[in-house]
Amino acid sequence: MIFSHQVFAKAKMPSPTIQEALQPTALGGGMYLMKVGGLWGSVMHLPQPETPKLLPKKHEKISDKKAKSPLEKPDLCVASDQNQILLLRASDNGLEVRSIGKGWNLEKDALTSVKIGVGSAYKADLTMQALSDDQIGVPVNLEQMARLVEVLSDNDEAVLTYRLKEKSLEKGKKEKTDSQKTKEEIRKVSLKLAAPVFDNFRECVRFSGFLHAKDAKSVEAKKA
Repeated sequence: MIFSHQVFAKAKMPSPTIQEALQPTALGGGMYLMKVGGLWGSVMHLPQPETPKLLPKKHEKISDKKAKSPLEKPDLCVASDQNQILLLRASDNGLEVRSIGKGWNLEKDALTSVKIGVGSAYKADLTMQALSDDQIGVPVNLEQMARLVEVLSDNDEAVLTYRLKEKSLEKGKKEKTDSQKTKEEIRKVSLKLAAPVFDNFRECVRFSGFLHAKDAKSVEAKKA
C-alpha cells in the first residue's frame, strides 16, 4: 500500500498548533488522523474501518491496557509533515523512511542519495528507491528508526539533501528517447511542536506489534 498524497490534504492540518480533540478524525478508507502537532500529523489505518468505536481516544495511549473496549490493531502507522517531505512508515512489511516531491519525475526503481540532517549531531546517508515518479523510500531497522524519531522529537528543523535522477526527453530526434539528468535539491522541514506526533507514532508502532521482541531487546541493551 503506497501512502496517498491525499491523506494529509483531507486532514486539512492547520497552522502550527497541537491538536487536543479526544476522538480520532476519520479520513476515509480506514485511515484515521490520530494527532497533529505543528505541521506534522500521525495517521493509522485499521483493517476493519467499519469499527471506529474500537479506536483509542487521543488522551489515552494506544497501548493502554485499561481501555474500556478491545482495541483494533492498526496495520499501518505513519508520521509525516503536511507536505510529505519526510514520512515515517511502519507496517507488517517493516519500517520505512519515505519522501514525496510533487514536482519530481523519477525513473522507475531509480536510486536517490538522500542526506538527512537534524540538529548538529545527527546525519544519515540513505539510498532511497523510486516507488513512483514522485515518491522514494528505503527500509530501515528498528535502531535507525528509533534514533531518527528521537532526534526529530528534540529539534526544530530537519534538512534533506537529494541527488535526484529524473527523466528527460532528448529533443531534435525523430523518435524521442528517455535519458536521465541528475540534480541536487535541498528541502527543509519544520519540527516545531511536532513532538506529540512522534510520541503517537511510537505508541502506534508498539501497539501494532511491528517491533519484534528480539529487536526491541537489542535496542534496550545498547542503550543500557
